[in-house]
Amino acid sequence: MRNIDPPPSIVIIGVGPSGTAAIDSMQLYGLQGVEFASFGDGPGLTASRVLVSAGALYGAEDTEDATRAEWASEEIRKVVADQAKIIGDRLSGTSVAFITHGKDSVGLKGASLLAEIATSLGILTIGVSSQRGRSAHSSLSAMQEDDLTDFSAKVNTLMLVSPDAAKPNSERDLTVMDVLDPVESSILTAVQGVAALFTTPGLINLDLDDLRSVLATGGRSMVSEGYATGDDRALRAAEMALNAPYSDDTIAGARRLLLSIQGPSDLGLFEINEAASLVADAAHDDATIIFGAVIDDTASGEVHVIVLASELDESARRISISGATQESRTVETSPADYKRVMRALHRVWAPGIAEDWLKSPNSYLSGARPMDALREGDVQDVIRAIAAEEAGSFS
Repeated sequence: MRNIDPPPSIVIIGVGPSGTAAIDSMQLYGLQGVEFASFGDGPGLTASRVLVSAGALYGAEDTEDATRAEWASEEIRKVVADQAKIIGDRLSGTSVAFITHGKDSVGLKGASLLAEIATSLGILTIGVSSQRGRSAHSSLSAMQEDDLTDFSAKVNTLMLVSPDAAKPNSERDLTVMDVLDPVESSILTAVQGVAALFTTPGLINLDLDDLRSVLATGGRSMVSEGYATGDDRALRAAEMALNAPYSDDTIAGARRLLLSIQGPSDLGLFEINEAASLVADAAHDDATIIFGAVIDDTASGEVHVIVLASELDESARRISISGATQESRTVETSPADYKRVMRALHRVWAPGIAEDWLKSPNSYLSGARPMDALREGDVQDVIRAIAAEEAGSFS
C-alpha cells in the first residue's frame, strides 16, 4: 500500500456566462472535492474565486452582450495579459484546473487565454468543451473550429462532451444529472469522474503523478464511470464505463489509461480481474494502464468503475459491449426549474440528505418520489412538499 498523499487541489473554472451557468449547476448538485471559480462573469452562486470579473474585461457588470469577437479583441487580450499575475495569485495552490466555456462558443477564446496562464504555472489544465454543433444536425463554423483547435493546443488535454450522446440504461435510481441540461450534465460527469479518483483512500492509491502521466501527454482524453450491483457487478460496471455516455469518443484503442475499481469488502479478486481485463481488451494492445482499488462498504454492495483515457484513437466510434440500444429520457422539468428546486432543498438540507429526499417516497406527493414528480414536470408540487418539510408538516 503506497503512502497516502494529500488529495490534489482541483478547481473548476467557468468562462463567460455559459461557463458560469455550468459551475452553478455543479454547485447545486453538491459536487465534492473541488473548488469553483469564474472568469469573465459574476461569481455565480458561491464561486470561491473570481479570477477576472466581467467589469474588468468589459467595463460593465455583466456579459449579456459578450461575443466571440469581444473575447478575441486586442483589448481583452491586453486586460488578461495585464492581470496575469493577479490570476496566477488567485490560482495559487491549484494542482488541477478544469476550464469550461459551457454549452456555447462565446467563452471559447477566453478559455484559451486562461489556459495559457494556467499551464505556464505548472497546473495540470484540462479543457472541457461542448460538442454542440458537432452533431448530425449542425456543424461548427470554421471560426469556431479554429477556436477549438487553439483551446486544445493551450490545455494539457481536452475532453469533448456531447449533448447528443445517450445516457446509459443504468439500474441506479434517477439522479440529479438526469434533469440537468445535457451539456451541463456531461461536464459534471467529466469533472466528477476525475475528482472521485482522489476522494477515498484505497488499497492501491492513485495520486497526482498518476493523473499527470495519463493526461499531460496532450491531445484528447475522456473519463467515464459505470455502476452495478448483483451478479457480475464489476463486469457490468466496466461495460457501462466503456460506453462513455457523455461523449462520442471511445476508450477503444486508447494508449494511456487510469483505471479505478471501487467496491465493498466482499468484492473478489476474480471480479476485479474480470473488469480490469475487459477494459484492457478494449484499449490498445500496447496501452499503459495505471490501476487503483478502493474498498468502500458504504456503497451497499455497489461496484463503481472509473476509466480515464488519453491518446485516444480518434477514428474509433462509441461501442456498446452488450449490443443493447441506449435511449435518452425526455424530462419535462426545465434546468431553470430544477435549479429552483435545488435551491429550495439546500435551504433545508445538506446536499447528500437532499439527494436522499429526492429519491424517497413522500407523503405530500401521495407516496411518489419527488424525483419522479420532477420527471413529470410537477415542479410546484415538489416546491410545496419542500415547504411542508421545512415547516415540519410532513416527514
